[in-house]
Amino acid sequence: MPVDTKESMVRVEQEIAKCDRCPDLVLCRKNPVIGRGADRAKVMIIGYVPDIK
Repeated sequence: MPVDTKESMVRVEQEIAKCDRCPDLVLCRKNPVIGRGADRAKVMIIGYVPDIK
């Protein structure tokens, strides 16, 4: 059965929003930001982007 990548990414976004596995991060994060891009990308870049104040 083929994987629905759009649906999978929605699930990933939901999991990120409720994740509490990193207690120190949970204390200081305000809004987890999900990037944009192709659903079938072969590479995912994960980085840190602080608030602009």
